[in-house]
Amino acid sequence: MSFRTRRLTRSAQALLAAASLATACGLAATPASAATAPHHVLAYYQTQYSNGTYVSPLPLQGIATDVEVAAFHLNTGGTITLNNDAPSSSIYTQMWSDLAAMQAKGTKVEALLGGAAQGSYADLHSDFATYYPVLRDTLRTYHLDGVDLDIEETFSLADTEKLIKQLRTDFGSGFLITLTPVATDLSGTSSYSGGFSYKQLEQDLGSSISWYTGQFYCGWGSLGSTADYDQVVANGFSPSRVVAGTVTNSANCSGYVQPSQLASTLKSLTGKYPTFAGAAGWEYFNATPVSTYGTGPASWYQNAADAMSGTAAKSGPITSGITGKCADDSSQNTADGTPIQLWDCNGTAAQQFTVNADGSLGVMGKCMDVTHSGTADGTKVQLWDCNGTGAQVWQQTSNGSLLNPQSGRCLDDPQSSTTNGTQLQIWDCNGTAAQVWKLP
Repeated sequence: MSFRTRRLTRSAQALLAAASLATACGLAATPASAATAPHHVLAYYQTQYSNGTYVSPLPLQGIATDVEVAAFHLNTGGTITLNNDAPSSSIYTQMWSDLAAMQAKGTKVEALLGGAAQGSYADLHSDFATYYPVLRDTLRTYHLDGVDLDIEETFSLADTEKLIKQLRTDFGSGFLITLTPVATDLSGTSSYSGGFSYKQLEQDLGSSISWYTGQFYCGWGSLGSTADYDQVVANGFSPSRVVAGTVTNSANCSGYVQPSQLASTLKSLTGKYPTFAGAAGWEYFNATPVSTYGTGPASWYQNAADAMSGTAAKSGPITSGITGKCADDSSQNTADGTPIQLWDCNGTAAQQFTVNADGSLGVMGKCMDVTHSGTADGTKVQLWDCNGTGAQVWQQTSNGSLLNPQSGRCLDDPQSSTTNGTQLQIWDCNGTAAQVWKLP
């Protein structure tokens, strides 16, 4: 199988391998770069283009704590590729820009090395002096916050520890070093991910490893209940050390769990294990939408995040200070540029707004947006793809207005109109009924 093979093909390898296939003390060593968030929400991001259309990670802002760019491969001759192309290729220019914007707002961005495609770890084993500097320099060039060692070929415990020690030496304690073994490797019933004992690795070098993301899918486990995760804990791993990974779409691999059941499992894990590390989803671009949070793939991750936090997204109408009127997505349209208008409150989907963690207001799977990021009085408000920009941030003030901090102006019903179809705008904040809005 070529190094260019997409990681989604791991299902065939994993299922073939599956067919052939007293709690230890001191396993829960404190990692050098422990998580600061209550739970990780990790999005695997390999499909940067779907049917030729760029898939932006920006809608994950405020939802995902970590985005893993996949999959990097070391190749014969000492080169490195991101999927089929050099990381410096122009096809990734927008991606790197978007990821940098997310990093600036607190999202961690890591590189995934390896996956189903073979060769990267064989190269590191055979000629570490040649291939390791290529990896190191790439991590530095793109200002990545960490690296995920997804080992799906033979790579000894000694090789793995050598690589981790060198990464920690070169990047320091704040750098994230994670591994992504199959779940049964963590529960001690297989040795698929490299061929060594992860329990032994944790005993030897746990303080240098940030966390493990277990693959509870592709025949290696399931998050349909807590049972398989419980087995990992029974093998001696602290829940604070193991993120539970699953597939986001039934097309990605076996073991898909419906979002409602996944939410139930994650709630149970959080209740059972107060230090539970979090959840991960393979992969972002085709994640099954969860209608409570919209129609885009980021909604799958929001569902997982809320299940673990014990909070539900606030959804409902945005009611006007003018009695009987609500903010409304014109004709329930989902096209970018659709007016956000004033309309009689009617309880339809066009008026079901979700208050998102990043300050955006979602409706019909998109967000309420100031056109062209305008700041002038009279700039119209529209529907647009959620992108994490200041044009989509709204803050409720003490007098009931909705302030857009980027412009310093407030959501406004022009001239206090009561006419259905009046497009909303931004205007100098003035405290009138035209600028009073009650969020869900």
